[in-house]
Amino acid sequence: MDSHAGKAWIAEYLASHQEYTSATPLEGGVSNYLYRLTKSDGSTVILKHAELHAVHDENWVMDMGRVESERAALTSISAGLQTSASARDAAVDIPHVIEYDERKYNLIMSDCGAGTKDLHTAFPLLTPDQRVDVGRRLGLWLASLHQCSTIDRSGFAADESTSRQGMDQRIGLLSAGLPSANSDAATPEEVAAEKKAFLELLEPFVATARKASRSCVVHGDFWPGNILVGPPIRGHEPVQQFLAVIDWETVGLGTGALDVGAMAAETWLLCHFHRSSARASVSEPENFGMFEAFLGSYLAVRGKVDEEFVKHAVVQFAINLSVGRGGKELMRPVKELGAKVAKIIMRGEEEDWRDGMANLGWGTEAWRDWLVAR
Repeated sequence: MDSHAGKAWIAEYLASHQEYTSATPLEGGVSNYLYRLTKSDGSTVILKHAELHAVHDENWVMDMGRVESERAALTSISAGLQTSASARDAAVDIPHVIEYDERKYNLIMSDCGAGTKDLHTAFPLLTPDQRVDVGRRLGLWLASLHQCSTIDRSGFAADESTSRQGMDQRIGLLSAGLPSANSDAATPEEVAAEKKAFLELLEPFVATARKASRSCVVHGDFWPGNILVGPPIRGHEPVQQFLAVIDWETVGLGTGALDVGAMAAETWLLCHFHRSSARASVSEPENFGMFEAFLGSYLAVRGKVDEEFVKHAVVQFAINLSVGRGGKELMRPVKELGAKVAKIIMRGEEEDWRDGMANLGWGTEAWRDWLVAR
């Protein structure tokens, strides 16, 4: 739908659902049309409506089952996590389903609040202690999701083709951090040869990561854009920011390492690009408090993790460093770091992992406990 058709659609919806007095379009999603609906008593809910195409591109065909997937995920995960003590300690919300029209692909969910911001937007407004607390709670909550045995998994699957495409794109971006790509003396042939060797090095990871496990429920798109941060929770001691995880369309069964690695990279990027000197060299010590707290609390809940899980998590972390939003010049050293991490893990023997990661600096030493906890 174009903007005119979208306005006509929501007007027709309101006319046939008179319990709602107004609808405010929400930005941020590419797959669905989102509205905040207001009732006569002033309370609000969220309406998610799906079409056969993406919001801004009618040539991008979308799977209409995505809304049903989210409905099923929200229902089963909400029920399953009620039994988890660590999930309760994390105090992270997910929307609950109010109504679903499967014929018209309309999903009504609880509203996390107009005062919330996604974690990208909220991060600069948080104090250092609040950032650490958010990282800690997200790690606790994610570990609780991954190890929860009471979630009904019957409706979950994994879309390997989509995941593979996204992974290939990120690795292509990361190859810009290879030495030859940043050397004026390197010939085009040398750049192409190093990139080819890098892609071949990572191919075993790409081929196996999504097949590593089918016993774990994964969010599939766990990044700051899907984390909402709100004002402190009333009556909660100690005082904590409201947190919620949204957008459950890509939920499936897989290895939790990919959720961990993706969010680890995102928290690292937030810490790096919101510091006082983002142009500093890779060796400069920095405060990566949210990143360290996220990794530490996740591992504290999960305990011992096997070698394959660690390898997948760290390589996913390296790959996702390629999608930072700092501009070409600021991203060059970040991509260089990601390429180094990926090569250390994919090439190295066990002892090389420990030594190589410990010597890189720039916060990567936070993985140390993971590399010895297997």
